[in-house]
Amino acid sequence: MNKLVENAKSYINHMNIMDLGLLKLCLCSLGLILGTSMPQNSKKKVAAVSSVVFAFTYAALMVKFLGVLCKKEK
Repeated sequence: MNKLVENAKSYINHMNIMDLGLLKLCLCSLGLILGTSMPQNSKKKVAAVSSVVFAFTYAALMVKFLGVLCKKEK
């Protein structure tokens, strides 16, 4: 598992902004495909869980991004 994480970090270090955009589009498309294939009775539960995950991950990313911006200004 550690080797997988090391390889992922190495790959991320070699990515440019276009690669990151493509990765985000790919993951968004996968989410849409999975969302449309969910049974109707479980869509509300999946939407609730995914909303919570989105909120926490977005907040974590923004804290890190704003920290970088603050360091650049100093």
